[in-house]
Amino acid sequence: MCILVVDDDPIARLIIEQNLKLAQIDNEILSAENGKEALNMIKSSKPEIVLLDLNMPVMNGFDLLDSMTENGIETDVYIITSSTLQNDRTKSYKYQSVKGFFEKPINKTDIDQVKKSLKG
Repeated sequence: MCILVVDDDPIARLIIEQNLKLAQIDNEILSAENGKEALNMIKSSKPEIVLLDLNMPVMNGFDLLDSMTENGIETDVYIITSSTLQNDRTKSYKYQSVKGFFEKPINKTDIDQVKKSLKG
């Protein structure tokens, strides 16, 4: 099983990927730079977890969550965003697939929560 990191910022993706490796998460790590690219990868790779930024060009995080819901895709999602808006947090948890909401930069506690939800 794999983990998909979705963020338009290549440095943010790299930091998240490095933190996953430091936490000794051995799953394959895939990355996408926007929601449209991520949706295609989710359909083909069926990741166990998606780590999702909200503010991206082409297709943002909420649009991706809508598309996942419309397509019946049931994958655990953790929001990792620079947004500090309570409205974004509240809206995120309206999606059944969202299991956590983390503000950047992601930290060890956040990664530990993701690690606990991995199935094996």
